[in-house]
Amino acid sequence: MSMQSALGLVGGIVGSFFGYPQLGFVVGSLVGGLLTPKEKTEGPRIDDLKVQVSTYGAGIPQMHGTERIGGNVVWSTDKIETESTTEVGKGGGAEHTDYRYFVHMRVVLQETPRDGSIVSIVQIFQDGKLKWDARSGLPVATALASEENLFAFFTLYQGHSDQLPDPVEEIYQGGPGTVPAYRGVVSISMKAIECPGGRVPQFSFVLSTSSETVIEVNELADAPAGVTSYHGQYIKGAVWHTNYTDANSDGNGELEVYFSHSGAAMTLERTIPLLFCEVGSLTTFVPIPCPGTPSPSVIRTRTDANEMDTYIDIIDLNEGTQTPIFTYTKGTLDYPFLSSPYATAAYDPQSEKYVMLGGGTADLQTKPAVIDDGTIITCDAVTGTTVGPVGIYNDVVYVVTVAGGNLQMETRHATTGAVLAVPVVGPALGVSAVFAQAAIFCSSQGVFVSVPTTNGVDSRFFRVTDSAWELIYTADILQQFASASANFYTDGNMSVVGPSSADRKYEVVRPAISISDVRVKDIIADQCERAGEDRYDVTGVPDGDTIHGYKIQNPASARSNIDPLLTAFAIYIVDEDGLIKFKKYEDITSEATIRYSELGQSEDASQSPDPMPLSRTQEIDLPRSVSVSYINQDFDYQTATETAIRQVTESNEDMLIELPIATNSDRAARVAQMVLFARWRQQNTRSVKLSRKFAFMSPGDGGTYEYPRGTFRLWRVMSQTDTGTIIEQTLEPGDAELFTQLATGGSGYVRQGVDPLPPPTALEILDGPIMQDADNNAGLYAVMESRGAGWTGAELLMGNSVNLLESVGTVSNESVIGSTQTALGNFTRNVVDEVNLVTVNIGEGALSSITRDVLLAGTSNVAAVGANGRWEIIKFQRADSLGSGLYILSGLLRGLRGTEWATGLHQVADRFILIGLAGTLRPNLDPGSIGQTKIYKARSKGRSAESAFPISYANTAEGLKPFSPVDLRKSISSNNITLTWGRRSRLVDNVLATGVIPLGESVERYDIVIYSDGTFTTIKRVLSVFAASGVYTSAEQIADFGSNQTTLNVRVYQVSDAVGRGHELQATV
Repeated sequence: MSMQSALGLVGGIVGSFFGYPQLGFVVGSLVGGLLTPKEKTEGPRIDDLKVQVSTYGAGIPQMHGTERIGGNVVWSTDKIETESTTEVGKGGGAEHTDYRYFVHMRVVLQETPRDGSIVSIVQIFQDGKLKWDARSGLPVATALASEENLFAFFTLYQGHSDQLPDPVEEIYQGGPGTVPAYRGVVSISMKAIECPGGRVPQFSFVLSTSSETVIEVNELADAPAGVTSYHGQYIKGAVWHTNYTDANSDGNGELEVYFSHSGAAMTLERTIPLLFCEVGSLTTFVPIPCPGTPSPSVIRTRTDANEMDTYIDIIDLNEGTQTPIFTYTKGTLDYPFLSSPYATAAYDPQSEKYVMLGGGTADLQTKPAVIDDGTIITCDAVTGTTVGPVGIYNDVVYVVTVAGGNLQMETRHATTGAVLAVPVVGPALGVSAVFAQAAIFCSSQGVFVSVPTTNGVDSRFFRVTDSAWELIYTADILQQFASASANFYTDGNMSVVGPSSADRKYEVVRPAISISDVRVKDIIADQCERAGEDRYDVTGVPDGDTIHGYKIQNPASARSNIDPLLTAFAIYIVDEDGLIKFKKYEDITSEATIRYSELGQSEDASQSPDPMPLSRTQEIDLPRSVSVSYINQDFDYQTATETAIRQVTESNEDMLIELPIATNSDRAARVAQMVLFARWRQQNTRSVKLSRKFAFMSPGDGGTYEYPRGTFRLWRVMSQTDTGTIIEQTLEPGDAELFTQLATGGSGYVRQGVDPLPPPTALEILDGPIMQDADNNAGLYAVMESRGAGWTGAELLMGNSVNLLESVGTVSNESVIGSTQTALGNFTRNVVDEVNLVTVNIGEGALSSITRDVLLAGTSNVAAVGANGRWEIIKFQRADSLGSGLYILSGLLRGLRGTEWATGLHQVADRFILIGLAGTLRPNLDPGSIGQTKIYKARSKGRSAESAFPISYANTAEGLKPFSPVDLRKSISSNNITLTWGRRSRLVDNVLATGVIPLGESVERYDIVIYSDGTFTTIKRVLSVFAASGVYTSAEQIADFGSNQTTLNVRVYQVSDAVGRGHELQATV
């Protein structure tokens, strides 16, 4: 079946058409919902879901070259309605339902070329805006933007004789045999087209019958040098590059993470300190990319300090987290992931399994190791003599090997480890191929393999099916880094390779469409043949007469169809020697010389007073100007006009010529001038009567006529009549130069370009203390920052799974997010910390200094430092720039908002977040959501939700945890010990006005925990009290310790009815 996949990605919404339900948020309070009916509101909704299809009787366009076509909708579903319901607030809160509409449709575009050639889609416009562009020579950012704009299924059907019906259309129409195959016409099948407000978008397509595919290679990113161990991964429009450093060779290295979006300069995103990772006397493999994961990730091995417990970690480069996925004790298992020339790893998003190959013992270097939920499965050994990269998708392990000099693909079952099929043998490896740099990528689009060469020239890219290796294309890329992980990215169309060995570059490889003009003579010949006329001769039309595009929209005669071409290229037609000949006016030559004495012949031998009489047209009947309306190929195929004006004339006639051809302004201006001058040249025509000696002449021929006597001039025969006795001719001046003149048309025409993708949005989940009383809920802060220029805002999405995300708000400005380069030291005094400094890297952001008064009394320069579970809120007075986004912060207020407990928990590479309203949202979560894991995404405006990385986080509602009490005191009376303390509040309203510290909790309650000694490990008693004091009676002391006590080891907690105990006050009193 002949068809071309124009687009290949689908948004998550498509799933709902095939049975995946859209679910709302979890209900807040069940009791409240029972007592109070919910208020239900609905967004805009349409009543009529019908779609108007097909303009009956519309012609099927014939296409030559490249032109823009709207097409005719011949099949469509009704509008498909999907709804999403959001519940806001607690208990009987409001419920709001939004509706979205989608359609599937097929659009007939043009007639299938008669020669069976392929039609290519060059551009796609939606509602007049360019959305997709496959032309060659595009900037890399534009090319990448086109790739992400593939938001639905677009399949181009060529209409050849072996074409089959579209399977989705058959599903909707009732099964096989219910829909036509649409042979003979080029059509496009479009799936999941969103209809904003219920309106079906208007599409138009630039098609080409005269194009070829060229493979273009462009630089995408340039990573910093300086280390010998580096890797990279392309995911969701960006390159994530890692430099691994281990200055002491002790395994305690650092991972520098760099980021580049759409060809922008690469910037340092974060530095991740790596824990001890040396296994015995063997050197572990440095962290290598793990393609297939939802976020950019690397995988590596480490041990504990005693080299006993070994861990395989997955490191999320976006979040900076390190998570063990497999653990074993030394001696219980061979090392599964150590140094090897071909060590690779991958992740299966379908089965959520990892696979590794090429590390450890010699045995495991040939046996893929699958990690599934903390257990390891060793697959059957591969049979190839040389083992290459490994991939995994849909529970199938793929291994590229070499056997007998040929590439081959071996498969194993990811659950059982058994062989699935005999190896799929591919082409010969090739003399210049470097198998150590071969790479594999597995996705829903297929299984792909790249095989670079020694110098990168003619590197090959394959799609591997169950039975064959299909060469997609070859490309000249840079020589790949030999020690880098065998990893690349492709969607079956565009590929990204790198890093290169010499300069750490990443390149994007893509097939682009190179458009060529079509010959006018070929169009004329086609029209003659369609009319059943084979007695034509187009040799008089030079090959150099070409046109960008010509669309014949409606049925018409062949003569009507070629008339615009005859006008544009000054071609005339003569019936000569039994042939229909097409000739050029500019090629006129003299076929005969007619002397004065041969003029003025007559049948009765009478003499004419003027042997070459003049016929003159009135000037007022001639055009003052000629305007040519045409389709401008340089202006998105919109109509444009070029005008030629005669400067001195009494005429007021303006002539308009409509040329339905796609060309440039210079050609149109040339036609306008040519037609204007030709009409004025024809103002003076002459007629002659000659003997039949000149019967061999034909209309269109040129002749040299002597008139007046002694003057010879070239004239062109406009018409000729043979009376049988004499030849009567009508002549016009034969000025060939008129048709060869050049003209310059209008300039400044600008094509649309696909807008470069806005940069992604960095998202940090800050589960920390509330920063204002209005935030007193179980929510958390979602802080967003742009990852590059051109950012206009972001939308926060949240849900229980990636497929059930709902919008919870938008931001139009950004915060400042960075990381610490040094660990902030501990500080416990209640004064400004002038001892500790901290160096932060904030990338493209900026920080500034403030005065001491503003530090003490203002709200500027507040920041969170740390990570979830140990955030400290600080204020800084001085921010001294070191350049390149680095700042040294000093003059610090520490432990603000009850975070003094975290002042001694800092590490290198802690997150740094400048706190404020900019770029920050706080989803209002119910207490019932505490402890539940939710998915968060920050989608940049102008990008799809699929382009954002998901962050999974279980909310602890840190903002609801009471601050620790202060100033614990003890008094003893009759051996009874009374403990008192000062209460603190998470709220600050009215403190200055009333002097009363607000409670912040529904009930004032505390837990007093008595410990056996100063290690605070063994609990003797827990006292619950409802005021800021409590009594530990003598009887209780004797029961707990055997005697009355004079010193107690105590922890005091304020208790919240939502989250339980807050942060403790620990003291020995």
